Amino acid sequence: MSDDAQGGLIRTPWFHGWNIVAVCIIAQMAALALTINCFTLFLHGWSAEFHAPVSTLTISVALFSLGAAITSTFIGMAVDRFPARWLFGGALAGLALFHLLMSFATAGWQVVALYVVILPLAVGLSASVPCQAAVSRWFQHGRVGLAMGVTAMGMELGGVIFPRLIAAELPLVGWRTIFQVAAAIIALVILPLVFLVMRNPSDAEGAAHREAHGVAVSVATGPTITIMDILKRRNFWVVIAAFLPIQSVAMAMLLNLAPVAASRGFDAKAAGGFLIVWSLASMAAKATAGALADRFGNRLPLVGTAVLSACGAALLAFAGSQSLLFGGGVILIGFSGAIWTLSASAMAAEFGAAGFGRAFGLICTLVPIASFAPPIFAKVQEMSGSYVNGLIGLAVLTLVGAAAAALMKENRAAMAAAAGRVRVAH
Repeated sequence: MSDDAQGGLIRTPWFHGWNIVAVCIIAQMAALALTINCFTLFLHGWSAEFHAPVSTLTISVALFSLGAAITSTFIGMAVDRFPARWLFGGALAGLALFHLLMSFATAGWQVVALYVVILPLAVGLSASVPCQAAVSRWFQHGRVGLAMGVTAMGMELGGVIFPRLIAAELPLVGWRTIFQVAAAIIALVILPLVFLVMRNPSDAEGAAHREAHGVAVSVATGPTITIMDILKRRNFWVVIAAFLPIQSVAMAMLLNLAPVAASRGFDAKAAGGFLIVWSLASMAAKATAGALADRFGNRLPLVGTAVLSACGAALLAFAGSQSLLFGGGVILIGFSGAIWTLSASAMAAEFGAAGFGRAFGLICTLVPIASFAPPIFAKVQEMSGSYVNGLIGLAVLTLVGAAAAALMKENRAAMAAAAGRVRVAH
């Protein structure tokens, strides 16, 4: 590391933390691409083949989330205690097994069973909590919000890459072959790659990153933070009050997007296009939210995310078959993806690297509440014959989340330290 002769810039070697971000994105794609991001595209085929209503099949995701909630606190503790390499390795092996077994399902209850028995731990140990925890260790000395935002893009990247491909290949090869190919890719390509790259930072790497960003101090970690310490914090509950409504509207639309599009006269190819638009909006929101959180704090971006999501639900309620309006509603609700970046950023600012895994894991225990929104939303349509009432209800619910987000109190000094803006005193 040396000073540039003319500009006085500090030159550093490539920072391995960005490699960690990259493999976290890949791991999240493996976990969520088919199981969640493209779930809606399989609903018609499963419903016809297994003679099961859509509302019953979407229960599988709700029950998966319930299982993930039961295990998420323990996952958070494991993430804080055990090497990330082994946690990711076991999780990806479980994901490969899940996709292989899914390809042999012959009844709707088997789909539900696989989502309940295997998927909670497999996704829980390869997606949001361990990924954001790994990134928080590498970037606790600067750019943590940006790094978390880029990492969170992995939750939606599969929804950008695969919907058109899946929609095109489904009639040609069938959903079973698609799941078998996914199992092979996860086992033979992604698992070895993530296992080789994933590790914790050394003291030297942390010091080099701190010096490169001129950071004199980092967020204090202090003694180990307990669950009770977390539950006593006001901001923890504020984030939850904002997280649940925003995630509810996101889940309800993500898993029902194809049926909603069909009800407005759009075909399967158009539904795949809307899903890509959704995922692109969500990815952009995740990355942008991280940068905004570094600069302005978490409260204002959180309020904005809730308001935009509410506007999207209201727009979809009255868009009809107008593709521009429908696409606009999809984009606005897609912005709800920022909630994952902002909640992670808020927990990192509030609890530091030492307590992040536990705090973010606790937030994830409540995801099942939001995951019951899709089957409820579908059931409302089956009973009323329209999606309008459900969409209006989601819009109102999300505005409540915006009001909750406005109550967040932020520690500006801690935020500045976490973002790497506390400079060395000269």
